[in-house]
Amino acid sequence: MRLILIGLALTLAALPAWAQTLHENAVRCEGSDPNLRIGGCTALIQSGQVTNEVMADAYYNRCAAYIDKGLYDKAVADCTRAIALKPDFAVAYDNRGAAYEKKGLRDKAIADYRAALKLDPTDRYALKRLGAKP
Repeated sequence: MRLILIGLALTLAALPAWAQTLHENAVRCEGSDPNLRIGGCTALIQSGQVTNEVMADAYYNRCAAYIDKGLYDKAVADCTRAIALKPDFAVAYDNRGAAYEKKGLRDKAIADYRAALKLDPTDRYALKRLGAKP
């Protein structure tokens, strides 16, 4: 029993050394490596310690990482969650449209590009994807 308590005490003492902080996860969530982005964003989402605004950004960033990895169903789901948290999130509509496009769902993609342009008429990505000049 004593060894178990000592082991538990050592484990708890070492916990901060290997646990990621919110800041570290935020940095990973906004990074360029899709795998690190997914891990950092997932940790932020699951932390229960961030605002809805930060949560929406984390879902959006993870959506972009999923697109980079070719995981389009997961990308659509995450961009949909980002939009639910932040309905005026034009770039989330844009990225969800890109994921739909990759899935061969052009009609859904066009609807999202148009939604992005309604929120931000200068969205050059949506304009480009719709074939208009930015």
